[in-house]
Amino acid sequence: MPTLDYSQTYSCPLCLRGEIRAFPLMDAFGCDFCRHIFSANLEEQVLDLADGQVPRRWYRKGNQWITKDQETFWGYGLFGLILIILPTAIVALGAYCFPPLPNSPLSWLPKLWVVLTLIFHLIFLSWLASLYFQFPFASYFRLFQERFHLVNFRDDNNH
Repeated sequence: MPTLDYSQTYSCPLCLRGEIRAFPLMDAFGCDFCRHIFSANLEEQVLDLADGQVPRRWYRKGNQWITKDQETFWGYGLFGLILIILPTAIVALGAYCFPPLPNSPLSWLPKLWVVLTLIFHLIFLSWLASLYFQFPFASYFRLFQERFHLVNFRDDNNH
């Protein structure tokens, strides 16, 4: 069974791109890509996200990280589906039960209202998911810029 140790380097369980290393003179790890800080419990072999808004925990299984809160993840997923489907269904049911007059100038409004309800609830759920998973958008944008710059730099030197 692999053990968690401060002298080792591991893949980052959050961004899955960077590597986490121990901070000198601290009982914590830091990722070189997403810049998140993790605290480790060596007795339980558990890694905790220290700087996130939502507490996350992982343990090491072979060469991969397994999340400790898998049960709550399914609860959040079910809540997310209900958050999207229920309000959209209520608005769609209201538009179906009380349709506008066919020749009225705003007969298109209930259909638009249903679509906007779905879109805005999807946006809200995406925002909640980005808070939960702590996506490092700034790091991915920086990586994209670096790769794009290197490609253009190589192309300029070859010609």
